[in-house]
Amino acid sequence: MAYAIGIETSGKSCSVGLFHEGNCVQIRENPREKSHAELLAIITKDILALEKITTKDLKYIALSHGPGSYTGLRIGASFAKGLSYALDIPLVAVDTTYCIAVALQKKQICDYYIPLIDARRNEVYTQVFDSTLSPLEPIKAVILDPNTFAKYKNVSFGGDACTKWKQQCADKKNKYFLEEDLRSAKFLSMASYEKYQKGNWENTAYYEPNYLKQFTGR
Repeated sequence: MAYAIGIETSGKSCSVGLFHEGNCVQIRENPREKSHAELLAIITKDILALEKITTKDLKYIALSHGPGSYTGLRIGASFAKGLSYALDIPLVAVDTTYCIAVALQKKQICDYYIPLIDARRNEVYTQVFDSTLSPLEPIKAVILDPNTFAKYKNVSFGGDACTKWKQQCADKKNKYFLEEDLRSAKFLSMASYEKYQKGNWENTAYYEPNYLKQFTGR
């Protein structure tokens, strides 16, 4: 019985999911900002109790890899690494951009999916995926202008930076804007299970999230 805990703390919400063989069977989320350190252990304990299992039943820990909030990612990684060490089970990390693309695909069938994570001011963290969720570009920081994604047609955008992109986008034809954060532990479930089965695990001792940019303290 391959149970796993999934942790998503790259955004404002603290999100924890319980997975069983690639399916999310329980999800608990708290939208209160700056609460990740306070809530992670409590939510994890509660979610295990709901399914009437213990940490001994867990086969791996899944984690949203970033990019996103520096502090949120650091807290999530510390908690996930602690569980991985204590339970002697694998740590599996999934790019946050991919998780958002999964959410977008569930909402709207398009030729392209482009997650948009707020990187402050007029900048976003982003990545382009095709209709099969294969990445076409690496994850990168982009400064928006009205024609930033002009070459992509029939495309779905989503994430906490979607609104500021929608306001600038010069040509909105065949473009869909899902103005929601979309970061949730439930979208880690299938991708993390596939990586777990393939043995595509992180080295827990040396693991670091994908901050993409150094923390500046702004």
